[in-house]
Amino acid sequence: MDGCRIFFGRVITKSEQMETQYAVIDLIAEGAHGVVHKCRDRKTNQVVAIKTLPIPDKFEGIPSSVIREISLVLDLQHTNIIRLLDVQIKENSVDLIYEYMDMTLHELIRTKPRDMFNCHLMKVKDSLSDYISSVALGLSLTDTI
Repeated sequence: MDGCRIFFGRVITKSEQMETQYAVIDLIAEGAHGVVHKCRDRKTNQVVAIKTLPIPDKFEGIPSSVIREISLVLDLQHTNIIRLLDVQIKENSVDLIYEYMDMTLHELIRTKPRDMFNCHLMKVKDSLSDYISSVALGLSLTDTI
């Protein structure tokens, strides 16, 4: 099975990993560890966030920090935590394909309280107690791993 990999129990071929699967819409962020792009899946039309992390030395393989991020996000599957949809390994980088969110938690907290509850992406209802409960539940999950 040269040129294939296994992800979530299914075999992925190189043809499925082609960069043409996603159309870049915008650059979301750029940092010391990689870049994040807003993209659209050409097959499903789903908007996703693709985090591209470089592989500094291909002879050493995928950095342990990338392996830790993948395993952490997979372990923390919950409605209040962003989902990792796929992982694509390229020659010099690893692409982590996440569901797309319009804003980060930091941006959400910094918005005016009246605007915060009008955000369609919030998975909480109308009250401040629901918001605090969701944040506390997400934090409690990190204590379990």
